[in-house]
Amino acid sequence: MAEHRIDSLVEKVIHRNTTWTRTRGLMFTFGMGDEAHIFHFGRARRLQFHMFFVFHPIDIIFLNDETVVDVKEGFFPFTVYTSKVPADTAIEVPEGFIREHGIKPTDTVRIETNS
Repeated sequence: MAEHRIDSLVEKVIHRNTTWTRTRGLMFTFGMGDEAHIFHFGRARRLQFHMFFVFHPIDIIFLNDETVVDVKEGFFPFTVYTSKVPADTAIEVPEGFIREHGIKPTDTVRIETNS
């Protein structure tokens, strides 16, 4: 069980806290650079994400109380994914990020709240 600090692994952390920013997400983008998009949902539930009008693959890390509960590697354009278990936070990162940093279920991912 490893611990990771997301703000030390990427150049930019973007918090998607409003309905509009969560809904828009990465739609109509062709790449995300060295950044993490963090979606806070408050309470844990199975989270569904889509890749409609996102023109590049990504990885998603699903957390519940900072513990990794699911990961989706290689989430491709125009597909849908629902987390296997309830999560209260999702982090969108560039494709290959999960493998590069060895992130897996039961790991801890810390998120700085002042970003």
